[in-house]
Amino acid sequence: MDFVPFVQYCVEKLVEVPDAVEVEKATDGGDSQIRIRVAPDDTGKVIGRSGRIIGAMRQVVNVAAAKQGEQVYLKVVTD
Repeated sequence: MDFVPFVQYCVEKLVEVPDAVEVEKATDGGDSQIRIRVAPDDTGKVIGRSGRIIGAMRQVVNVAAAKQGEQVYLKVVTD
């Protein structure tokens, strides 16, 4: 299952500059990594206080991926 559209939708609703959101998927063996890039000022909004926002997104994606027998990691990339 492709979780990129779901993650893209969620992140775009959180940030001030939705046009700057980039979500890409990379696969390494059986594991997938979804990388999230946002405008520098929006990074904190995606991570949330004490990592609660990104943690909640990770939980939702991991539960859905586990039902498919997959492992998916979410990573906020800062440049």
